[in-house]
Amino acid sequence: IAKNPDWIVFFLGVNDARTQGPAPSKTLVDREETARNLAELRKRVSRETKAKCLWVTPPPVLEERVSTHWGLSRFGVRFRNEDIALVAESIVALDEPAIDLFARLGLPPPDDLLMEDGLHFTLEGQKRIALEVVRGTGRALADWQAERSGGIGDAVSLHPAILLPERAWLYERCDRRFAAMLEAGAVAEVAALLARGLDPDLPVMRAIGVAEIAGLLRAEHTLEIARERGAQATRNYAKRQYTWLRHQPPADWPKLVSGDYDPRALFETLFR
Repeated sequence: IAKNPDWIVFFLGVNDARTQGPAPSKTLVDREETARNLAELRKRVSRETKAKCLWVTPPPVLEERVSTHWGLSRFGVRFRNEDIALVAESIVALDEPAIDLFARLGLPPPDDLLMEDGLHFTLEGQKRIALEVVRGTGRALADWQAERSGGIGDAVSLHPAILLPERAWLYERCDRRFAAMLEAGAVAEVAALLARGLDPDLPVMRAIGVAEIAGLLRAEHTLEIARERGAQATRNYAKRQYTWLRHQPPADWPKLVSGDYDPRALFETLFR
């Protein structure tokens, strides 16, 4: 609130519907208290800001996964969709702009949107939430992409410079980078990572090179193929960054193509 936002997105409530113990008789927070807390949040926002609010209901869970998950079941943590539905109804009853994720995802929710615990979202689930939030604002995605606002640019002395080297040079550097990673012990590093048995949807498991080297460790392909695929993944990432830097930053940020710039003068701007 102190930052005077234009929008405040409320995505809350699932833990109000949580139960504890083998035979719970009530949720951690009853429906009436949830409604009072929501009303208090709305009152404070309207009193202290001019921000627009968007409310997002808690989504449904995969109850069987939740009840059998090794971590949640160990502590008797459970979530029932009938309890989550009551929280969602309280949010919708605010009669303000709201995204009813509970209704939109349906019962049961799509299997690929939730992780093995049946509660937290996979990458695909996160994308789905982001899409629903954008839709809920009533604005097209292109409008949001075209908007240039927020950040700390107005609070600091900024001397930006966007370096856009020749793509052939950049891609050759990408190839050398991945080769250097292999030589520096990336295979052993990925082997140690896989040994931890982490959820494949975690960001670290999707890092560049992990899938390619994992295939090598599983004898699915050769070292040379892993090298080629890892280098290609690096180039693809660089291409996305390149495209973003060409189109998204403010128009007055200087774009320096190839080597047509003075590195000394460029770095001097950082210490003005």
